[in-house]
Amino acid sequence: AGWLENTGWQVDSGTWQVDDSVDGSKQLTCVAQGRTYKKSEQAFGQWEFDLFNGSDASDALLSFVAADHTTIGSATQLGYSLVFNSLEKVGLVESTGGASSYLFRTSAAYLSLSTWYRFKVERTASGAFSMYSRTMAGAYTLVASLEAGTNPITDVSRSSSAFVVLELGTGDAVRNFRFSPVIG
Repeated sequence: AGWLENTGWQVDSGTWQVDDSVDGSKQLTCVAQGRTYKKSEQAFGQWEFDLFNGSDASDALLSFVAADHTTIGSATQLGYSLVFNSLEKVGLVESTGGASSYLFRTSAAYLSLSTWYRFKVERTASGAFSMYSRTMAGAYTLVASLEAGTNPITDVSRSSSAFVVLELGTGDAVRNFRFSPVIG
């Protein structure tokens, strides 16, 4: 545990390092499965980031609205997370203090492992979520091919946040965080 090398992220578990990314930016790489977090009170607006899920050994989770810095299924966690799971599904999960459930989820093999994707999640003041993804060379498209739920979807259960939490497996990485309380 401790601060991760001039990033503003604090390590809760696992082993993390800051690497130079191929696009010239810095990235957080998970060397041994774990969790890292930083303070964020943003519960509405836009979250944009690049995510690399390196293997099917574990899921990659980014809790962009989180009451605390625990896992999405912990008894004290309330919030919303983007999940890129080991079956190559991506979805929006709500944590409700001891339980977590998908608000929407794609079918299997929607995305490919070991590929960088840029995600953009928007949440309006009325609670309407929209999630978009793209490859590094492509244009944003609304996440589709859903097996459960709808995108966009409205949920107003959680209206505050204290943290952003990353739960990644060995070899996963994130970069290019852009959070804004204004959708634009």
